[in-house]
Amino acid sequence: MHVVPIDIPELGNRSYLIHDGHVAIVIDPSRRTKDVIDTAKKANVSIQAVFETHIHNDYVTGGYSMSQELSVPYYVSSHEFTQFKHEPINDAQTVTIGDLQISALPTPGHTHNHLGFLVTTKDATPAFFSGGSLLYGAVGRTDLMSKDDTLDLAKAQYRTAQFLRTRLDGTTELYPTHGFGSFCAATETECVSVSTLAQQAKTNPVFTSPNEAAFTEELIQGLDAYPVYYAYMGSLNAAGPGEPSLEPPARLTRAAVMSALHTGVAVVDMRGRTDYAAQHISGTYNIELGSDLATYVGWLIAWEVPLIVVAATPTEVGLAQEQLSLIGREITGGQITSRDLLFDTTAGSSYPTRTFKELANMLPDNDLVVLDVRRRSEWQRGHVANALHIPLHELSSRMSEVDADKTIWVHCASGFRAAIAASMLESAGKHPALINDRFTNAANAGLLAVENQPYVDDIAHGNAQLIDVRDRAEWKAGHAIPAMHVPLGMILEGDVSSLDKTKPMYLYCDSGERSGMAENFLRELGFDATNIGGLSDWVRAGGEHGQ
Repeated sequence: MHVVPIDIPELGNRSYLIHDGHVAIVIDPSRRTKDVIDTAKKANVSIQAVFETHIHNDYVTGGYSMSQELSVPYYVSSHEFTQFKHEPINDAQTVTIGDLQISALPTPGHTHNHLGFLVTTKDATPAFFSGGSLLYGAVGRTDLMSKDDTLDLAKAQYRTAQFLRTRLDGTTELYPTHGFGSFCAATETECVSVSTLAQQAKTNPVFTSPNEAAFTEELIQGLDAYPVYYAYMGSLNAAGPGEPSLEPPARLTRAAVMSALHTGVAVVDMRGRTDYAAQHISGTYNIELGSDLATYVGWLIAWEVPLIVVAATPTEVGLAQEQLSLIGREITGGQITSRDLLFDTTAGSSYPTRTFKELANMLPDNDLVVLDVRRRSEWQRGHVANALHIPLHELSSRMSEVDADKTIWVHCASGFRAAIAASMLESAGKHPALINDRFTNAANAGLLAVENQPYVDDIAHGNAQLIDVRDRAEWKAGHAIPAMHVPLGMILEGDVSSLDKTKPMYLYCDSGERSGMAENFLRELGFDATNIGGLSDWVRAGGEHGQ
C-alpha cells in the first residue's frame, strides 16, 4: 500500500491518494483535483473511488466534481443530508478496491456524522485516515456546528479517541486531513509529517488528559477565533460543488477602480507590504499574494461584496483565482495591474515601515500607540507592554478604539497581518506605521510585558530545572540563560538520563507546541514537568535570555 499526501498549504489541510500499485482511492480532495489526478497518472494508477470523512467547514470539496469527471463512486456518510448523488457508506461498512480494504469507522466529534477510514492490505501496515477527529497532537475543533453543540462534540472527540485506541493497533499510521495550519484544529498541533497511534498515545492531550472532563475543559478553553467564511462552506459542500470558474476577470481602468471603491467594492492590492506602504490607493486592502490570501480575503471581506484585485501580471491574478476558488470566492469585480493603478507616481498615499528595535528607541512616546493584531492565544503567550490588543478579524468593528490623533505602530507575528491592518487603519482615517518585523525581535528589544513568576526564582536558586526542547540551531541563536538543552527528539526517544526527577521541571520551545508534547511524555515517565510555552514566555515571566 502506498499513501501519497497532497498538501493544500493555503488552508493547512491534506488530501490523500492511496493505491496498491494498480488502483487508487482519494480521501478528502480539495478543489485542486488536477494535482490529485496528475499524481495518480505519475504513479500509473487508476482512481476508482473518492471518500469524504465529513462535510467540511473550512474549504470547498473537490470530491463531487472529481467523482463526476472520473465516473467513480463518491462515498459519503449515509447520515449526512446532501443534495447530490453519492454512494452512502455506513459505520463499520467495508469497501474493497483492488487490494485495498477500506473500513468506515464512526468518529464523531469534529462533526456529528464524521467517519474515519481504516485502509488495510494483506502485508502493509494499517493506515487510518482520521479527517478532523484525531490530529497530530490535537483534535479537530468542536464549535463549528453550533455553540450549543460544542461541549457534546468535545466529549465525543474524547470518546472517539478512546474507541480508536481500543479498535486500532498501535502501529497504525495516522493520516489526518486537518492540523497543518488549518483553523479546524482545536489547539496547536505537532510539527510532524507522520505519526502512529502509539506515538499519539504518548503526546496527544486527548490520550494524556486524566479524564474526559479535564480534556473537554482544556479543549474548550483553547478554542480561538476562526474565519467567518466557514459559515458558507458546509452548505456549499452539501450541495455538491462543481468545478470552479477560472476565466480571467475583466480588465479595468484606473477610473473604473476608483469609481468601484466609492460604491463599496473591495479592492485587494496583492503587492508586497513594503511596496504597498511606499505607494498605494487609500481604501484598498493590502493582502499579499501568498499562502494566506484566501483565508484573509474570506475572513475580512463580506461574502457578497465583489472583489477587484491589483496584481503585477495576469499570472498573479490566475494564482489568486485558484487560491480563492478553494473557499468558493470569485474575483467578480475585475482586475488591474499595479502599474495602471499607480501610473502617476505623485498619486496615492504612503505610510512608514518600522522595526521593533526602532519602537524600543521611541518609547516612551505619548504620541504613538502600539497595536497588536494577533489572535487572543498569541497575545496570551506574550505581548508588548502597554500595547492595545485588537485581533485583526475584530479591527473593523472596533476601529473607534484606535486613537485617530496618534501614530499607530501596528504589528503581528511577521508583518503579514499587520500590513492588512495598516491598510484598514489608513482607510478609516488613522495614521499607521507598519512594524515589518518578526515578533521574536520584540523580546530581543526588551519590549515584552513582564509578569514575574515564582518559578523563575526557583530555577535561579537551583530548586527547579529549565529545559529548552528546541533544536540545536534554535538554541544557538539564543536561549534562556539558566536552561539545559534537551531537544524534543531525545526526550521522545527516552534519552532523559540528564534530567533530575527530584526537582520540578519547566519546559519551553518557541511556541509552546513542542514543549507541550515533552510535558505530556515526561509526566508519563514520572517527572514533575510543566510547559511554560515559548522563549518569549520565559522573558515575560521575568527570566533572562542571551546567546
